[in-house]
Amino acid sequence: MRTRLVQIVIVGIALLAIGAQPAVRPDKLKFKGAEGFSLKIKDDGLKVVDDKETELARVRVEENGKIKIKDAQDAVLGYVTGKDPQWTLKDAKQTKTMFRLTRQANGDMQLTDDAGDVLYRIVKGDAHAEVADADGKAMFRVQTKNGKTAIHDGTDKVVLTTDAAIEPQVAAIFVLKDMTLPQRAAFWLAMEQSQKLEK
Repeated sequence: MRTRLVQIVIVGIALLAIGAQPAVRPDKLKFKGAEGFSLKIKDDGLKVVDDKETELARVRVEENGKIKIKDAQDAVLGYVTGKDPQWTLKDAKQTKTMFRLTRQANGDMQLTDDAGDVLYRIVKGDAHAEVADADGKAMFRVQTKNGKTAIHDGTDKVVLTTDAAIEPQVAAIFVLKDMTLPQRAAFWLAMEQSQKLEK
């Protein structure tokens, strides 16, 4: 079961990053910006590194389908479980819900905290997505064009960009700053996994 899930995820990431070349798997997705980072794709998940190539975390798909987050010292940081339309991030002991990402009936998404309060909304548009805070104030715009994905802030300044065509709502996870980068990467992997399982 785990082998099939991982194969689906890796193939999906390859298709998103290089389009018409499904036989080639990208080893790395590099996000450029003031807080740049990279995702180094592994057979069973991915490794998160900063713009200086320092390892920050390892995100791994477990046999039971859970996604485990570990730091560079191999300490468990948390787990992501669930599938579309809802994913949950729990602490290392799996006793406390830290964040929940939910897709609404209209296609929009929202991130809530452990109390159920909305932190962000990801509004789906035509070939783009808008990230708004709990009050509905626009914060970021994510757009995929010509095989590249760019995230702009409220002043239209590019804060993150990558040479890969990633679905805008999925890419938006990387600017939800209430979470750590490893947590965002784990949610991203969980969303990618769910998308591939549906196809």
